Amino acid sequence: MRLALIVTVVSLLISTCVFVGCGSDDDNPAAGGSSPELFADGLIVVNPRVGLAMRLRPYGGAPFPEVDSVTLEDTLCSLNRSQYWGNGDYVYYVGFNELPSADPPMFDRGDIVRVTVHSGGKSGYCAIKLLDISMDAINIVNPGNDTAVLAGGGVDLIWSRSDNADWYAVQIEKNWDSAGMLVATQHYATTRDTAWSVPATFCSADASFLFIRVIPMTGPDPFSNAGNWSGSLVAGWLYSWAGFDQVLIGIVPAGVVKRQPRERPINSMSNEEAAALVRSVCAGLREDLR
Repeated sequence: MRLALIVTVVSLLISTCVFVGCGSDDDNPAAGGSSPELFADGLIVVNPRVGLAMRLRPYGGAPFPEVDSVTLEDTLCSLNRSQYWGNGDYVYYVGFNELPSADPPMFDRGDIVRVTVHSGGKSGYCAIKLLDISMDAINIVNPGNDTAVLAGGGVDLIWSRSDNADWYAVQIEKNWDSAGMLVATQHYATTRDTAWSVPATFCSADASFLFIRVIPMTGPDPFSNAGNWSGSLVAGWLYSWAGFDQVLIGIVPAGVVKRQPRERPINSMSNEEAAALVRSVCAGLREDLR
């Protein structure tokens, strides 16, 4: 178990940072030690039909190769080239959304699917296990939402198992008042277990409350600093995720504990909102490597 630590103003707690801006490409070499030409990052989920959203950009300072096609198994994905906002380079946006009327569905949760990028006679592929946002969701069983704990005490976090998840991302936001401004320290961890002990240092007397999320995931553990693409063409990451749960924990006697309503559950969020939140957590996890 490892932790990352980032301090932000509370309004930036859930940023829309995407994987593209979360670290150096050179830290993620392609298989076999060869130099890749493309860097990929994206999410693929079942909700309840399969959906893929991915970006492709030049790897490091390599020239941008023309991408001929991207396939999900034998099905062609959409491919759109656009200027990238970060440095003026171009980026390919890859997408696929299975028709709601598909019967039977193309894939089921737990299936391992292959996404392949084709360019100039070369190819690179990623094999990833699919999670269903609803069917593979978890619930935090301890502590209950809006629980109050004494300052200096720890918290034992326990959640239900997601049958198809490879690991779980844990996000802890420690919030306190600083000169009238609510400030948060973000902590990130990963685990393959269904329990995690929040250190007592997170529940210090200066804290007002903790906000904790647990997200089931498949794909490479961000702390491993490894990608999940094979071949010499592509490096990067592709993740699948499922419905997360979240709890608010008040710290006493640091201040008046105000009961705050839970955020909307995952199934009430738009796909874009939920994906942005998952990206921000993975960004925080990878920040510890910088």
